[in-house]
Amino acid sequence: GPASGGEAGRRSAGLARLRRLGGRVETMTCDVSDAVALGAVLDRVEESFGPVAGVVHAAGDISSAAGFSPLGDIMADGLEAGLALQGSAKVHGTRALEQVLAGRSLDFCVLMSSNAALLAGPGLSLYAPVNAYQHGAAQRGERPGPTPWISIGWDGWRLPTDDEEPGPGGSLDRYALSGEEAFDALCRSVRAGLPSVYVSRGSLADRYRRWVGDHGGDGPASGPEAADTPVPAAAPGDVLGALRQAWTQLAGGPEPAPDEDLFGLGGTSLTLMRLRARVRDLTGVDVPLAALMDRPTLARTAALVAAGGAVGTDGGTVGADGPVEEPGGDPDLFSVLDELEATGPRHDDPKRSAP
Repeated sequence: GPASGGEAGRRSAGLARLRRLGGRVETMTCDVSDAVALGAVLDRVEESFGPVAGVVHAAGDISSAAGFSPLGDIMADGLEAGLALQGSAKVHGTRALEQVLAGRSLDFCVLMSSNAALLAGPGLSLYAPVNAYQHGAAQRGERPGPTPWISIGWDGWRLPTDDEEPGPGGSLDRYALSGEEAFDALCRSVRAGLPSVYVSRGSLADRYRRWVGDHGGDGPASGPEAADTPVPAAAPGDVLGALRQAWTQLAGGPEPAPDEDLFGLGGTSLTLMRLRARVRDLTGVDVPLAALMDRPTLARTAALVAAGGAVGTDGGTVGADGPVEEPGGDPDLFSVLDELEATGPRHDDPKRSAP
């Protein structure tokens, strides 16, 4: 797909480096969810280079807000519409690849998925299930053809050209892989012979237990009794004091100064999600998650509360009268994915138009 100026420059530099190292590089583009176009590209590759030994499906939309938004925003914009955007590359692209490779015998087909499929995370209500779909697709045993399929769940990759990114991503930097580590893990995963692999620096079981099994506990408040510790409702003039007490219960340690960066104190995006829920209980104000993560300090949080949550961000707004009620009867994400798979665009059907 189209890249930003900086991203396009980085891609061009990478291709130029491969050519300087003696590699023969040819780029071709198509919509990966279009089986006809994808098959035509593979035919051209075989004409130019000979038989294809393996395919790596690395397509995905990581720039769309639909994949990285609070659930309230996703529901307001339409769950099905958001899944259609996120599912184009991951769901329909995987299905198109299955059609194209059905008559070919390759050494491997790798689906580049994400550890969000297992661990989820804040703002990943759509990104997580479409990556989980790829793991499910790789584990299906009835696929025609002898090609082994492997879905690999990744954390972030930290390349030499990447800038340090402050904010919520910083809490995950400890798990990021260097380019050399990622390539080594890719080779090991292909040789392992397993249909579904998760790559993690450190114990994935510990991360699952902390983030999922213990409902996202980060430290002293990981137990259910600590999570339920009551904090008195905040009086209008004492919001900051109540926030300090809530943070200490959630994250441990001394009370932070009003302008201290909560990520710098060891907090994570999951801690902030729990703080946001505590703020809602204390004040009746639903603070936008994006605004909270953009400037993660208690002073900023108190200011958002004072404004009734009404700030000009993409994280959503709430009036001073109280939180917006969540819509009832939300459809199950995986049920919608099943429907999306069954009724999605078929580019090889001339009666249906491409998106």
